[in-house]
Amino acid sequence: MGAAYQEVAAAGLGRPAGEAWAHGTAALQDLHHVQDGEPGWVLCLVPDRPPVAVAAPVWQAIIDAGRASYGHDPLAAVGFPVPPEGEDEPWAIGPGSREVDLYGGTWGAGRLARSGHGVWRWQPIPRFSLNQGRCATNWTADQTPALRLRAVVNLPWAGVDGLEITRDRRRQLEQQLPHSVLAGAVTLLSRRRGAELPAVGWVRGPFNNSARSAGYTCTIAPEGRPALTAAAMLALPSPTESTVVACAEVRVEDATAWAAALGAGGETQLGLDEVQAVLLDAWETAAELLPEIVGNQSALRWAAPSPPVGGGGRCRWIA
Repeated sequence: MGAAYQEVAAAGLGRPAGEAWAHGTAALQDLHHVQDGEPGWVLCLVPDRPPVAVAAPVWQAIIDAGRASYGHDPLAAVGFPVPPEGEDEPWAIGPGSREVDLYGGTWGAGRLARSGHGVWRWQPIPRFSLNQGRCATNWTADQTPALRLRAVVNLPWAGVDGLEITRDRRRQLEQQLPHSVLAGAVTLLSRRRGAELPAVGWVRGPFNNSARSAGYTCTIAPEGRPALTAAAMLALPSPTESTVVACAEVRVEDATAWAAALGAGGETQLGLDEVQAVLLDAWETAAELLPEIVGNQSALRWAAPSPPVGGGGRCRWIA
């Protein structure tokens, strides 16, 4: 730790304040402030990484980000600050920093990011797998589409007992859905094939709508035959699921019906670029638009390991 301090001392940090201590795999050391009115620092040394000095207010934000973890050890949950990837020199994270890379937490690879309003939030670093979570098949009963492209997001927030879907927020979502990126994704699939089949008619259902759940669909059904469907669903925690679950998807219900609606020569096979675009729009809807129905997300803290895919929660893409 003495050698680590010498490496960061050139940044103008204060002298050590007391003894260093071990916390998990890291060694930590409080440092005095240099001038009155300035914050102190915490020196953090993680094995096989350059030392990092963190301004005390930012260090407190790291602690606060993981404070609601089930294990009640904030640093074990979110991890320890490390230099950005590719940096092999000692690093100083000042009070004006906007992001802090974190390493070694049970929540997985992530970072702390500060919003324009000054609110610090833990964010996952996106990663991908072929594994499906237990919520992957939610809202699929009695459906046999030709193709389903969906994003399912688990939001393991703490203190969700008081959350509810109010009438005002539901009304706001109903106004937003026809203009959402998900609606645009469905409309664009036909527009690229020369047909104008806008996804503007959103209705509630077919799944439960209450103060604890919301579900909306928009079906493109020329001549009464369902061709394409966009769907957006969210459910608050239940006795069988401890997280908030949000889902957005696009379904090709009947390729023949869609081809008929497109007109002569209508090609219904999706290109890889189209699949990617639909999945990204589904993810944005599930991770950003739908959670707004429960209120101010910035007031909620993560309580569990989260998020293999970026934004605000654990996300599974299913195609």
